[in-house]
Parts: sequence; structure tokens; C-alpha cells
Amino acid sequence: MFATHNTAVDFTCLEMKDSEQPSECASGPEELVNQVVSAAGSHSIKFNGENALPRYDTTAYDKIISYKDHLSSFTYLRLSNDLLQGENFNNFKNFVNQMHDGDVVV
Repeated sequence: MFATHNTAVDFTCLEMKDSEQPSECASGPEELVNQVVSAAGSHSIKFNGENALPRYDTTAYDKIISYKDHLSSFTYLRLSNDLLQGENFNNFKNFVNQMHDGDVVV
């Protein structure tokens, strides 16, 4: 359906890592993102991403950057006063610079 209408898929949780999830949840956000990336790619559908949680740390940003080559675009959610404070803002600026080193629109 997406390919028929030249539509991109937009998926969330790009900042989440399996190892950060409670084991009792049996959650696999990395596998889920990879499954959607793979499905989109196998049907020549553009893949767009976004973050799900208000995270301002380099671990979360690095996880997003690991998907950079698969992204058509990325939307950063959760602009807040916390983001604009001290080290959080420095981390965000570095993240934006790293995302702009390619064809990704931030």
C-alpha cells in the first residue's frame, strides 16, 4: 500500500536499546526498528524515524545515528526546557551536527 501511493513509513523508538528495557517486558525495540527498516527497504519505501522518549544523552543519540543511513528524514520530538539546559543542549547540538553530515533532514 505504501509503495503504491509513494508514501513513506514513519516509525518511532529509534533511541531505544534492548539492553535498557526491563527483561520482564521481553521488549526488543532494536529488533522492531530493524524489522520495519528491512520491510521498508525491501519494498523501496522511504523510512522516516522519530524518538519516543525525552532523552538527552549521547547513548540515545548514538542509537538514532546508527539508523542514519536508512533514514529519509528524522523528527526530533520533545522540545522542552530540559533539552535547552547545559549539557543536554550541547549533546543535542552535537547530535544535530552528526545527523546533518548526510542527507538526513532534521
